[in-house]
Amino acid sequence: MTTHQITLEILDPDQHTGDETRAELARRLNGDVGAPDQGLFDVRVDADSREEALQRVADVLAEMGVEQHFTFPSTTGTGYRPPGHRGVPVDERPPEDEPPHLQGGSPHDNEPAPYDEPPRDIP
Repeated sequence: MTTHQITLEILDPDQHTGDETRAELARRLNGDVGAPDQGLFDVRVDADSREEALQRVADVLAEMGVEQHFTFPSTTGTGYRPPGHRGVPVDERPPEDEPPHLQGGSPHDNEPAPYDEPPRDIP
């Protein structure tokens, strides 16, 4: 067995980031759990392979009933972006086949929104 480092992202930083949740995770995994830093923390667990380590962590999170509050950025493809730098929610995105000039709500189909020239200074 070797020690594998698994990174977890906290999806809702207001919950499940306390010492109690991390201590329980460390106890159940018989591993080390680091302190959160910008919504991420590391778990070090012994396993035969990285896949087994990921599965053990996922299983323990499910046993604790908190799996919906965490994700694995390295395996889910969810690159961590701090709050304020996140994209628009999926249900609020414009259709991909909609031309860019219509995404802002242009009043005319297939025409960009009219350009208003800045006012000129008149003496």
